[in-house]
Amino acid sequence: MENILPEKVRWRGSKADLSTNLSNSLLNFERTLLEKILQERSELIEDYVDIPALRKEYASLVFHKSKDAFMKFWNVLTLALWLEQTDLPNW
Repeated sequence: MENILPEKVRWRGSKADLSTNLSNSLLNFERTLLEKILQERSELIEDYVDIPALRKEYASLVFHKSKDAFMKFWNVLTLALWLEQTDLPNW
């Protein structure tokens, strides 16, 4: 955002943390997708992600609304959706 936003605005420390809203939305509107990736499509990400550890993180996300677990799942969900749409050769 350099040369678009004033420096004072761009570097302010009081920006809002939207992770709680994003986490709630992910659980409320995309839980089926999360569970499908974990249960039916884990082969998409198993070369990149420790699936048993991810399942433990999922429990932390669902039951404790863990911010760390949310960030991990956001990254995993993004990776899985990208891999699903990308025709990569098997390495």
